[in-house]
Amino acid sequence: MRAPRLVAAVIAALCWLWVGIATASGFPDFDPDRERVLHGRALPKQSPVAGDADLIGPWAEHDGQLDLGSEEGTGNRFWLVKKGTRDVADGLVRARLSPGKRIDASVIFRAQAGTDLRELSGYELAFDVDGARLMRWDNGTVLPVGPALEIPRVQRAASLEVIIYLVGPQIIATVYDGDSLDRLGSLAVHETTYADGRVGFRAGKKAEAMRFGLLSAMDTRAPAPKAKGSGRYGSIKRYGLDADPGTTPFGNTRFVFIPNAAVRDLPGDLRRNVKSRLTADDGTRQAVVFTDTVGFERIKRAGVEVLAADSNVPWKTFDPDYRAQAAKGPVSTRRGFRLDLSYKNVDMVGAILRGYQEKYADISTLVELGRTHQGRPLWALKISDNPTTAESEPSVLLNGSHHASELLSVEYPLDAAAQILEGYGRDREVTRWVNGMEIWVVPMVNPDGNWMFLEESRFASRKNGRDTNLDGFHDPFEGIDLNRNYGFGWGKTPGSNGVTGSKYYRGPHPFSEPESWAMASLGDQQHFAASISFHTVGNAIFVPYTVGDTQTPDPNVPLVIAKQMEESGLEQPNGRFIKVRANGYPVSGSDQDWLMHSFGTAAYIVEGSHHNPSLEVRARAVEATRPLWRTLLGRVLTGPRISGHVRTADGAPVEATVHVKEIQLQAGERWTARARDGRFDRLVSRPGRYTLEASAPGFAPATVEVKVRGATAIDITLEPA
Repeated sequence: MRAPRLVAAVIAALCWLWVGIATASGFPDFDPDRERVLHGRALPKQSPVAGDADLIGPWAEHDGQLDLGSEEGTGNRFWLVKKGTRDVADGLVRARLSPGKRIDASVIFRAQAGTDLRELSGYELAFDVDGARLMRWDNGTVLPVGPALEIPRVQRAASLEVIIYLVGPQIIATVYDGDSLDRLGSLAVHETTYADGRVGFRAGKKAEAMRFGLLSAMDTRAPAPKAKGSGRYGSIKRYGLDADPGTTPFGNTRFVFIPNAAVRDLPGDLRRNVKSRLTADDGTRQAVVFTDTVGFERIKRAGVEVLAADSNVPWKTFDPDYRAQAAKGPVSTRRGFRLDLSYKNVDMVGAILRGYQEKYADISTLVELGRTHQGRPLWALKISDNPTTAESEPSVLLNGSHHASELLSVEYPLDAAAQILEGYGRDREVTRWVNGMEIWVVPMVNPDGNWMFLEESRFASRKNGRDTNLDGFHDPFEGIDLNRNYGFGWGKTPGSNGVTGSKYYRGPHPFSEPESWAMASLGDQQHFAASISFHTVGNAIFVPYTVGDTQTPDPNVPLVIAKQMEESGLEQPNGRFIKVRANGYPVSGSDQDWLMHSFGTAAYIVEGSHHNPSLEVRARAVEATRPLWRTLLGRVLTGPRISGHVRTADGAPVEATVHVKEIQLQAGERWTARARDGRFDRLVSRPGRYTLEASAPGFAPATVEVKVRGATAIDITLEPA
């Protein structure tokens, strides 16, 4: 008995799913290349189709409408599309009818009939004054095959729209109000008697003044249509869907592009849904209406020209400021550039950084760290009083946009670079930072993802531009979450995901991505004393470690500094303050944890107050966040900090492990001096006496005691073992 029960359970689940889809998604989309109109017209501007049908009883046709004629009470009348014109097995049948004075009619499908249509075999969705019911015909005998659907006041409806889904033995019928397209109800049955056949109408003897306005069919056996150009604003890809631009794989919402002049022809409520007006590539003005499948169908039935419709539109569609700024270069100010005019793509960021480097060539240099999967540059701006020289100074990293859609995260490090460059020589504190440190600013770690979100798809949320399924085409659900791709904690769950479709997909192995590899190479080169990775929304400072069940060093120096950053913060535009979250949600494979574990970096993730707010809010959020990075830079420069070099007696640098004995390491950390110059920087929680232990293969270990007040320098010499 278990097998039949399992089959029944699967069937019930399928029926529930189909009914659920009909309920949730409103009026369905139709592929005009697959749907064949058998009689009438689907849209007002279309020419009516006069169907080729077998008839019983009087039928009159006028401008795409089938009327019952003058005779009444003559029994069942049939209008059945001729055999071979369009039989339907699996697919969809659509019909439109007007109840008239009294409804007594049905939509016929999967029907077989000889010369006498009254000996019909097949199915129908039958209507009467109480509602609808699915029925089966067997050689002229008709019986119900499922429960009735009550439709209150069905007789008062000006028209009814019927959609019948056919998938093997599953039959799902949904009834809509023909004007509002509100769903009135659904029926579902499991019926195996008839697998395919003809479609048509039946009018019962009680029917009075009824009309039948449309009959169409979509059969899955029909060949798939070829892709067509969208004709919309810009270039938007058809992600994995070989279909007409009017269809979409991205859910129930629709952004409908129409001529700007056609807004006046929209139904009144839909005029309020115009979300953007823009100029197409050919210079024509367009309007974008945000709606759903029902609204899309209403727009088409209002006779409004639809240029394109999709759920998959990019950010730029609704951001005229971005469109305007992306089309021109940076806007200069007396000391720098306007950063508050729009959000930015990789080209805009590159132009701004290049402009700043040219203005401040004596304290900055522009470095390309690497290239993405799609060939975009990963830019870093190094700020220092000797920018082209690898000085022996503490290094700090400020970066943004690990995640594709977090546009505001680009603004924080860009603003920091502008404030530092423009403040040099004018702001005493800024001048001290530039003279005493190397400050690296990487505003956009994820250029491919940023570009996709801005220019191609609003569904791009976090990941980069890797073509994970290797089909030669990158869609917004592919890629890798770069902030799950770093080495420490990589692969652990919770905190990352090994499923390629997950937005937290960590990649095939640590540092598999050119972006994370480039950032790791910079980390290996610099051994940053501190860093901030900017993100959006959380109002939080995250402190390492975020990998679950990983013990932080004791004392947790980054936590001590984070609390100082928190205290310096200003009220954000949302009325909240950015707070320290030492034990936030689990994250595995982040840049923050990797920097801490690899080099002892006081590494932070700062999540701002908003995601991608208005430009006015953006400006206030950026300003309110400045004290956080300013506090960190000041703390690194002035201490308490122990810095120095590990060298041999003849001055050669040694990549030695340098451990502060008073800091207990609990996660297998091994913090070394830099290979290029033997430099190390160890931030400590407070002034006091500390013991340094230095060791390296082939050398005798050395122990040095140091008294720390602020920034304290100490060099260590290692002798051969």
